[in-house]
Amino acid sequence: MKKLLYLALFTAYSLTSCTLQKRMYSSGFHLEWPTSWGNAKSAKNHKYVNLNAQNATNKTSSTDEFAKAVIANLGNKPTLLKPVSYANSAALNLPKYKRKTAAEKTLAGVDLFVHWTGENPNEIAEKAKKLETESVELTMITNRGIKVWPEGFRETFCTDHWRCRFKPTEGHEITKADIIALLTKALDENIDTIKTENLYSFNGKPAYSLGQGQ
Repeated sequence: MKKLLYLALFTAYSLTSCTLQKRMYSSGFHLEWPTSWGNAKSAKNHKYVNLNAQNATNKTSSTDEFAKAVIANLGNKPTLLKPVSYANSAALNLPKYKRKTAAEKTLAGVDLFVHWTGENPNEIAEKAKKLETESVELTMITNRGIKVWPEGFRETFCTDHWRCRFKPTEGHEITKADIIALLTKALDENIDTIKTENLYSFNGKPAYSLGQGQ
């Protein structure tokens, strides 16, 4: 119960530190909080300084006494510090949000993510090139974000998760129908496609990442 109570107080302080500190100063005492979560879990006692007392002294309290002191002083006005009031504060006047003009979105290609347990990028490239059509071709293969085909490095450690990037051939545009055709061919060639990701350009600028090494 004590741990839950302390956790609740610690969370409340973290979320509303500024407001809580002002209210605690207004109440006449200052709290010394643990400097880290590790200290917070191991701390058994908490200290506070009674600023209202003329002969202010440090007092060590239990968790229950600490919580009661916080509750008892909430809402009180300060006796040593200048009171803070937000009663006459002006309301925030936020400008009305205006939606930006939509950019021109163009399908630029598709990434087929393939599960393959082999290790040689050239072998999976041969398999993936069987999916090509007149309008779509394989342009890159990555593994863990690193380009491994074409002209990859043999030293690159590869997992069983491969990204095969297909883009339109010169003079053609890729369509959603082309993506369906790629997936259909992958099924026929027994290539285990685990997901796809469409590649788009906005106002002529690519909005997709390149493989490391491109």
